[in-house]
Amino acid sequence: METLNVEFAITGTKHHDYAKVWDQLQLDDPVTLLADPTNAYDEYATKVMWQGHQLGWVPQKSGFSKIVAEAMRTDLNIDAEISELSPDSSWRQVKIWIRSDNVSRDIILKQEYGLDAGESNDATLDT
Repeated sequence: METLNVEFAITGTKHHDYAKVWDQLQLDDPVTLLADPTNAYDEYATKVMWQGHQLGWVPQKSGFSKIVAEAMRTDLNIDAEISELSPDSSWRQVKIWIRSDNVSRDIILKQEYGLDAGESNDATLDT
C-alpha cells in the first residue's frame, strides 16, 4: 500500500454553509469527507464537512473526486484538514489536504500522473 497526499480548493461553496462559518474556520481544522453516491452531477461526489456544516465538495475537475472516492473505499482512516484560507482572493478560498496511508498503487498513479493501471508515461513513483 502507498501514501496518498492531495491538496485542492473545495468547490460549490456558494451553495452551502461556507459563508456562515467562514470566520470560524482555522488552519489545520479537521474536516470530514462524506460520499454522496446519489449526486446527479458526479458519481464520485464527496461532501466536505466541518463541524456539521457542509463547506462544499471535493472538486470533480482534474479527477480529484474520483481519486478521493476510490481512496475512501480502500481506507477508512483518511485524514483531511484545512490547509489554506485565502480571504484576500476574489472569493474566500479554502484548500484542504488529505492524507491516507493505505491506498492502492493504482490510486496513487491516477493522482500523480493521470494513469490507469498498466499505463506508462516514463514517470516513476517512489515506494
